Amino acid sequence: MKNIFFVLFLFLSIDSIGQNSSAELPFKYLKKDNNQIFFEKVFEVDSANSSQIEQMLIANIPKTKDVRDFQKNSNVITAYISNCLIDYKKYGGKWGNTQVFMNHPFFSNVTVVWKDGKYKVTLSNMEWHTSLGNLTMTEALTKWAQGKEWDLSKSKVKAGQYVEQYFSDLFSFSEVNKSDW
Repeated sequence: MKNIFFVLFLFLSIDSIGQNSSAELPFKYLKKDNNQIFFEKVFEVDSANSSQIEQMLIANIPKTKDVRDFQKNSNVITAYISNCLIDYKKYGGKWGNTQVFMNHPFFSNVTVVWKDGKYKVTLSNMEWHTSLGNLTMTEALTKWAQGKEWDLSKSKVKAGQYVEQYFSDLFSFSEVNKSDW
């Protein structure tokens, strides 16, 4: 009888593990490609044409906190985020229950492209510089630091959501100059 309960328990445990791994991811803007995690969000700008959005981005991105090395080439803006401290407390995080790496400076490449009515911000090569070395976003949010499987533990998911919220707010621009004045 004990063996039947053990087998039943084992079967239910394996079944629940399979369901968790196939569950919908809790991230809107963090994506994984070739075992690398990156941030990508498309921002909608109602009734603005491509040149208006371009002017808005050129005016705002260089003034954005912690953005360095701004460059515009044809239809692409590139920049670098340097020494950024992600304000997770703004989104409800607390020092004692948030991943330790969130208290260290964050660095990333930034690419922005645009067209009529929208622009897309992509952050790649994301990493924290800690006292123990650099920690990539992939190492921080995947199991075994190999990038093959998301780590869906509560604290890792919250850290990823704080990153999403912070950079969604940081690159949300809405001032489009619609007149020639």
